[in-house]
Amino acid sequence: MKTIKITQTKNTEAFQYLFSELNNIINENNNSNRLVTNCNIASFLQDSLLYDLKSSCISPELNQDFYKIGIFANLSLIVDRNQLWSDNIIYLKNNDETIETIEIIDDNYILE
Repeated sequence: MKTIKITQTKNTEAFQYLFSELNNIINENNNSNRLVTNCNIASFLQDSLLYDLKSSCISPELNQDFYKIGIFANLSLIVDRNQLWSDNIIYLKNNDETIETIEIIDDNYILE
């Protein structure tokens, strides 16, 4: 499991750090094709330059618990509706296999 700890107190700095660290982890795991997370994290990822606006959609994946909402850093951005708003966990997957789990620690409540 990898961890991204947000220590910045300004939103813009925190978001830049989060996007940069997440992009680095994605590049280390180049065999992943899906990024699965909760709605809270997914909405922040949609504000990144790594989000493909042309790919915006809401469509059910294999079952009604997972919804594809677009493309982030060339990965399908999937919302797991069973995760809580406060579950700051991202799963990098290759289809259904979890490649990497990323915990986001946000002591300053930037993501709230």
